[in-house]
Amino acid sequence: MRPPCRPFEFRQPPLTKSRLPVARAFLYCFAGTWPPGGSCGGPRPRRAASGHNDKNTSEDDMLVKSLARACLGIAVLWGSAGAALGADWPAQPVNLVVGSPPGGSTDYLARLLSEPLGAELGQSVVVVNKPGGSGNVGNGFVANARPDGYTLLFGYNGYLVSNPHLFKDIDLDPNKRFTPVAFVASSPQLLVVSGKAPFQDLPGLIAYAKANPGKINYASSGQGSIPHVGAVMLEQIAGISMVHIPFKGAGDAMQALAAGTVDFYITSPAGAMGQVKAGLARPVAVSGGKRLDALPDVPATDELGLKGYNVGSWFAIYGPEKLDPKIVARLNSAFNRVLDTEKIRQGVLSAGMYVDTMSPDELARYTSEEFDHWGAVIKQAGIKLD
Repeated sequence: MRPPCRPFEFRQPPLTKSRLPVARAFLYCFAGTWPPGGSCGGPRPRRAASGHNDKNTSEDDMLVKSLARACLGIAVLWGSAGAALGADWPAQPVNLVVGSPPGGSTDYLARLLSEPLGAELGQSVVVVNKPGGSGNVGNGFVANARPDGYTLLFGYNGYLVSNPHLFKDIDLDPNKRFTPVAFVASSPQLLVVSGKAPFQDLPGLIAYAKANPGKINYASSGQGSIPHVGAVMLEQIAGISMVHIPFKGAGDAMQALAAGTVDFYITSPAGAMGQVKAGLARPVAVSGGKRLDALPDVPATDELGLKGYNVGSWFAIYGPEKLDPKIVARLNSAFNRVLDTEKIRQGVLSAGMYVDTMSPDELARYTSEEFDHWGAVIKQAGIKLD
């Protein structure tokens, strides 16, 4: 039951004659007790003594009513504008932020989807690369953006759910700073070696690393990324020691591998296919228990005796926290329709990945589970920033 309204008591020094009606109007408006006396039938606010005669009091009351009605009208219009935001969106191009340079798996997927997604939304979708800070620059940019639906994150799990466990001075908890929108794709990891490396396959790499501790350099797309975590896990399972060289993103890491600057790299298949086809990188294994359709001759790590080496990547769309649910629903529907087309499915599959879709609520639960999972993996592996 709603409690009875209490009368206002003006405890501040008496206001001047010209200011009193204005103050009363705004007090009633924002306290929710207009008209004076309240909707629950309470007494009118007690009037401070001012010496007004009846005529002036009547004029004051009329002014109070007019000002309070204007105030309430502004509030209604403000609320209507907020409601219209979701209905009229999008009214301008949408930015899809990638936290790494061009050339990696996240960038590949973002550019693959941008044009058909723009057709679905009726506005251009622009891919914006914001590399740096092991993905924290791009993630932070979106987390701090206005929640208007025009700035979205093409999230990569290595940056999204791993970084908060490693970078203690950042506030980018995905469960708190982002609004889940749509799941896009997942993939196992592809283990690739440089064409200039002194080994031809994964057993050869492990044998060389055991005979030459600390001689193999491996790349990653940043501190705490899946390639970094995956390499540490391989070291522990195989009993070897390698040297970590982090880069700003998957594209830079892959270029270093192709040039022979590093010997070994673990990445999502999409980021390596170009160099593999060009003969600049040699795939030696796929993480997990299943071979890739796109690379049927490359063995799975289970086949090579590395049981339990289940490292994978996934990609999903997020907005800033408090993104309008209407915009979220429209985006989720648009992404799912695009992902359901044969052209996009084939484009994702040819890059060694698999299309999957989720509702925003399902993605929220999945993000939370993965956040906890990778936190436990990082702690168990003893992974710390170099």
